[in-house]
Amino acid sequence: MNTKMVCEKINISTKALRVYEEYELIIPKRSDNGYRCYSDENILRLREIMLLKEMGFSLKEIKNILDKNKADREEEKGKKVVSSLNFQMKVIENKIIELDNVKNTLKDSINSIINSKEKEEYTLYFEKINEMLEQNKVKRQQWIDRWGFDNWAKNYDSSVVSGNDELNIFQGYGDIMEKVKEVMMARSPQSILDIGCGTGSLCGELSGEIEVVGIDQSIEMLFIAKDRYPAFIGRVGNFLEEPYLTNHFDVVVSSYAFHHLKGEEKLRAIDNMCEYLKDNGRIVIADLMFLNKEKREKCRRDLINQGREDLWDIVEDEYYSDIEELKEYAELKGLKFYYDHMMNFTWMVVIER
Repeated sequence: MNTKMVCEKINISTKALRVYEEYELIIPKRSDNGYRCYSDENILRLREIMLLKEMGFSLKEIKNILDKNKADREEEKGKKVVSSLNFQMKVIENKIIELDNVKNTLKDSINSIINSKEKEEYTLYFEKINEMLEQNKVKRQQWIDRWGFDNWAKNYDSSVVSGNDELNIFQGYGDIMEKVKEVMMARSPQSILDIGCGTGSLCGELSGEIEVVGIDQSIEMLFIAKDRYPAFIGRVGNFLEEPYLTNHFDVVVSSYAFHHLKGEEKLRAIDNMCEYLKDNGRIVIADLMFLNKEKREKCRRDLINQGREDLWDIVEDEYYSDIEELKEYAELKGLKFYYDHMMNFTWMVVIER
């Protein structure tokens, strides 16, 4: 597709195309006579650039984002389109969060001024807004960096079972997954929802016999799961999104994903998982946990006394669950709660309606 056709197709100026080339945001191939020839992949990239510009990102920021989002393998056209749409959706979601942060800061400042009994130095409120804008920049870089998880998808399964970490976080992974399957299948379920399903290794092979739906934030993970298990139903999403179905699944399961959620988010996640469940349904969670605060503190002291504060930092980098806190919350909601220590940091929790 030549320059004129591209400009007409996506409503972009020739000048904008040249600027994007200067920043190496897009590099079209050249024909024998030197004319630019834009591919379908170039068009997808241009649509991403235009959205990011509309969201207020600078060209330098756009290049950083797009470089982070590069696929590391050839994809068929359909998958490239899905990846591009998912990427744009993530950008919008995170922009909404940034704007909400600023909006809430402004609202708090307005309410504070309205109810203030004394004259205040109003520049303090503008400083708070500037602080929030700076925090947004830091968090923006964090969510840009998180996209590397998609690039990890291809080697995810082998990296988990290799056990090459000093904390032995995934020690006994295969045996643990077999135990989870045993508990998951104990009541012969006909429908299973796997949240944080990754490449589908836990439930995918069941998809030819019963309904299996997997939810994950990584498009690449879902592609791999779908390629391996054609009957597997994949959905982009996470624990905290409003359930797309209610009272539908016999089992909701999750393995090694719950520790990405903060304390309050875990409770919201349990609420959502219950929404998915049929009456008498069962939630099964295998994840990194401590029994209680005392056990957590003992682990911290032991590692520090061994001179391995670096290993404790690895633990602190995630959000290991407190089983007793989860149990208290579940029982307050009238749910049955069971737990079992599997291996090292891994516990299995079962919650029943």
